[in-house]
Amino acid sequence: MEDVGKQPTIRARWLGKELQELRKAAGVEVQAVAEFLGKQRAVVSRFERGEFPISIDELPGLLDLYRLNDLKKRASLFKLAQEVTQRGWADGHGVDSGLANLIWLEENAQRILIVSTAVVHGLFQTPDYARTLFDVWAHDEDPDQARRWLDTRQVRGELIQGPAGPLVKVLLLETVLDHQVGGGVVMADQINHLISTAELPQIELRVLPRKVWKHIGMSVETGFTLFEMRNDWPTVVATDSPAGTVYAESPDIDWVSEGFQSLWHDEALDESQSADLLKAKLKDVTIDDQP
Repeated sequence: MEDVGKQPTIRARWLGKELQELRKAAGVEVQAVAEFLGKQRAVVSRFERGEFPISIDELPGLLDLYRLNDLKKRASLFKLAQEVTQRGWADGHGVDSGLANLIWLEENAQRILIVSTAVVHGLFQTPDYARTLFDVWAHDEDPDQARRWLDTRQVRGELIQGPAGPLVKVLLLETVLDHQVGGGVVMADQINHLISTAELPQIELRVLPRKVWKHIGMSVETGFTLFEMRNDWPTVVATDSPAGTVYAESPDIDWVSEGFQSLWHDEALDESQSADLLKAKLKDVTIDDQP
């Protein structure tokens, strides 16, 4: 079972929030829930905050107590509860709660919208490109942990780019391609990977030309990843910051999706033009350059 702990995952928070809203709508007090489940009041408060997962066996009775008869809604909550307690493929990779959030969002999104303004997005990085960046960010990291982190990133990319992956739209700022991360050989391999990835049926890639500036006015200089979720779950945007990844949910982030569509349709090169630019950048890479 997942140890939600003091920093609950997004899925645990969603489940707790849903149960709290159902309880309030049914006019049931926390103490009554505690007595119904045979638990302390504090335990009920903890699972409503996402700090402690409710047992799958207890969920049917709780939904009956809240008079939830909508079968689709019940099924959605059961799936979410299973996701909270289920151990996934990344558990053996030393994944922290922040990365666990990203992995779960990636696996349960029906569409992912990405804006990359500083580096190639992690899901589309080659192993050498990712390793070069990791050596800069965490040069003193334990070698075994570094290997697990890089392996996890590689698996995440393979899952997203696989035939069962979600639809992904990527906006890549042209200047990202000008930084020869790791030297010419590494960067040439990375650009080749982007070219082949953009040919996948579920991946659409467009380049934002160097002259474009609207993303700065949108305050997304560092880029973002927007997850449109399955099962009527809220849309989530993830933005990187020096303090870690920051998450926000719909409806407060509707402007982010609208901003992406504006950049996609009005500012970016189309897919064919973007492919041509990637090929031109590949020719410009100086293979003799050293990292």
